Parts: sequence; C-alpha cells; structure tokens
Amino acid sequence: MLTVGRYLGHWHTMTRTAHVARVAKQHPEPLLEVHPADAQRHGLSDGSPAEVISRRGAVAARVQITDRIRPGTVFLPMHWGASQPNACEANRLMHEQACEHSKQPELKAAAVRLRSLP
Repeated sequence: MLTVGRYLGHWHTMTRTAHVARVAKQHPEPLLEVHPADAQRHGLSDGSPAEVISRRGAVAARVQITDRIRPGTVFLPMHWGASQPNACEANRLMHEQACEHSKQPELKAAAVRLRSLP
C-alpha cells in the first residue's frame, strides 16, 4: 500500500520551498520508504533505485529502508512533480476518487507493486 505525504518544510509543490537551501539539503530527492521485511521480499537494497507501479502508472525513486514504516506500506513524498529536477509524481499513482461536494481528491493511499531497477 502506497501512502503519500510531505516532508517537513516542503509546501507549494516546492515552487518556493525548493529554493530554501536548508530544506533542499535536508531532502535533496524523493525517497521511497520501505520496511526492511518488504525490502528483502522485493529484493530492494538501501539507496538502490526502485519502481513503484499502480494501475495508473509508475514512478522511480531511490529506496530508503526504515523500520519507521509499517510492513506492507511504502511512503513517497508528493512534492516532486514534473517541474522538479528529480521528478517523481507520486499522486499520478493514486486513484481518481474525490469528495462529491468539495471535489478534493482522495490522495491518501493506493495499491502498488515494487520492482528493483538496475
């Protein structure tokens, strides 16, 4: 299950915060957070590239193995869109469900597969 969110300090799709040196240094690229058990099961190693695949598309990111994430769940930050040097459009993997009243997209979670990249 993929869940997306933001790194502390990243706002406005990074159109502003990407220019803050301290923030850019703290999070220079989007990382795919994977639990150690899931990393082992999918043949992923810390720092290696991986592909995250849903029914709607795929993105690539470098793996960060961490026990801060639950087994069966992976995390990607949502602020690396097409305008960023390390584009990783996590929201493209999400489904199109939205609130019928506000039209706010439901971008919280989606089923995905992981694949190690060379």
